[in-house]
Amino acid sequence: MASKITFIGAGNMAGAIIGGLIESGVSPSDITATAPNESELAPLKARLGIHTHTDNSAAVNGADVVVLAVKPQIMRGVCEALRESVQQQACWRSNRRSCAAFVKPCVKAFSSRRRW
Repeated sequence: MASKITFIGAGNMAGAIIGGLIESGVSPSDITATAPNESELAPLKARLGIHTHTDNSAAVNGADVVVLAVKPQIMRGVCEALRESVQQQACWRSNRRSCAAFVKPCVKAFSSRRRW
């Protein structure tokens, strides 16, 4: 069974990584990318044939891998918005140790007082 991969962000970086994954044999049907609006997603969907979504929380539901491909200045907001979804998903799909390793960096990022 193939891993379902969700990219939070659909900019140049995500597009390049997704293109490389597809070239290496990952099926476009196993990849989802998100952006705030459909107009940002349409070119990527047309060019690569992947799934797209405007709701980050819905997009991570069922994902085996979540790639945060957003600009540093919005990373905190993205992590805060995904906190519950990612914690529940990671803990449900994995053991406690893996869950902690997956969730801790995101939780630490948005709970830190330092500026990005």
